[in-house]
Amino acid sequence: MPLMPPCPLCQSPLQPAGDAPFNVGRSENFRTPIHYCAACRVFVRQIEEDTLTRHFEAASYTNPVNEDRFRGGRVTFFRYLLRLVMHHLDKHSTPLTLIDFGSAYGHLLEITSEFGVCSIGIEINAALVAACRERGLEVYSHLADMPPELNGADAVTMIDSLYYLAQPHPVLAALTERLKPGGIVAARVTNRLPYARLARWLRRRDPMALLGDATISYSRRGVRRLFERAGYRILSILPEAGTGKRSEGIAALAYGLTGILARLTGGRLLLTPGMIILARWEG
Repeated sequence: MPLMPPCPLCQSPLQPAGDAPFNVGRSENFRTPIHYCAACRVFVRQIEEDTLTRHFEAASYTNPVNEDRFRGGRVTFFRYLLRLVMHHLDKHSTPLTLIDFGSAYGHLLEITSEFGVCSIGIEINAALVAACRERGLEVYSHLADMPPELNGADAVTMIDSLYYLAQPHPVLAALTERLKPGGIVAARVTNRLPYARLARWLRRRDPMALLGDATISYSRRGVRRLFERAGYRILSILPEAGTGKRSEGIAALAYGLTGILARLTGGRLLLTPGMIILARWEG
C-alpha cells in the first residue's frame, strides 16, 4: 500500500477521500486521487507537476482566442481587488510595486498604473509570457527569474493561482524574500469545498467532481494555518460572490444569494464561489 503524503498545509496525516476527474485539454481526461486533511479541513488532489503544467498550457483561460472575453469579464474584479490591497498599503511609500503571481494575459498588470502602482508578473505559461512581453509588460516565468533589484515589493496578488500549488508553503516563504516587511498578499481562491463535503455526506455520485481542477480546495482554517506557518498575519478572509464578473441566469442568482447569506451572517456562512485572503508579512 503506497505511503499517504502529509498535508501540504500543516503536515498532518491525510486520509483517502475518493477520486475526481481532471482534464488536460480535450484529449487527455483521467481521474486523480483526492485526500482529506481533518486538521485543516481541506481536500488535496494528488497530481504530478508536469500534468499541471500541461493543464495550464491547454486550459481555456490561457488560450489567446479567449483573451477579450476574460478581459471584459474580470477587469472590474481586478480593480476591486486592487482597492482592497491599496487600503492596507502605506500611500507615502513611493513608487508602490506589486507582483502578480499567475498573471495570465496580464490584464491586472495593465491597470495597476491607475492606482499609482508599478507591477511585475509571474506566469508559468510560456506563450502568455511572450505575449505579455510583446505588449511591454514585465513578466517572468518563475519567481526565481526576477532580478534581485526588483525585490522589496509592497504587495503580491495571487488570483486563482494559489489553489493550484501542490506545495504552497515554499512559494509563500519565497515571496517573503521579494516583499517589504509589512507587505500585503491578496489571494483569491475557489470555495467549492463546502459543496463537495455536503455531496459526500449525502453520498451523492462523484462528489469530488465538484472541486473542479483545484489542487488544494481551501477552507478558512486551512488558509489560516498555511499563511501563519509561513510568517503572515491574516488581515481578513472575505466572501467573493462574483464581484465585478459577468454572470447571468442561475449563476447570477447563486452569486447573489450566497453573497447575501455571507453578509447576513457576518461571513460565518461562507458559501460564495470564492474567498479573498488578505495577509500581511510580519517581516
